[in-house]
Amino acid sequence: MHRTKVRVVEDVLDANNTIARANREDFDRADVTVLNLMSAPGAGKTSLLERALHPVLADGTRVGVLEGDVQGSMDADRLATLHVPVVQLNTDNGFGGECHLDAN
Repeated sequence: MHRTKVRVVEDVLDANNTIARANREDFDRADVTVLNLMSAPGAGKTSLLERALHPVLADGTRVGVLEGDVQGSMDADRLATLHVPVVQLNTDNGFGGECHLDAN
């Protein structure tokens, strides 16, 4: 077995991390709580949000959702029935893309 060591000299996510830190500072200043739910398709993220949002909305908390999907709007449509603002972000790049939202 041949082994090769590759020295990493630059963090490929450095620019994204810088933007993410600035976002976090903005959210903190505005006293906004932000959650990022990630998991495999069909794992129950939308179902979790549907259940968790009912008591939060009942106490008057303002909620908004950014819904990232490769294509379609099924999850966003489900969450919109809760009468919360939902923005659908489709990430399909035409090459069978992945659902990835960066900090920008």
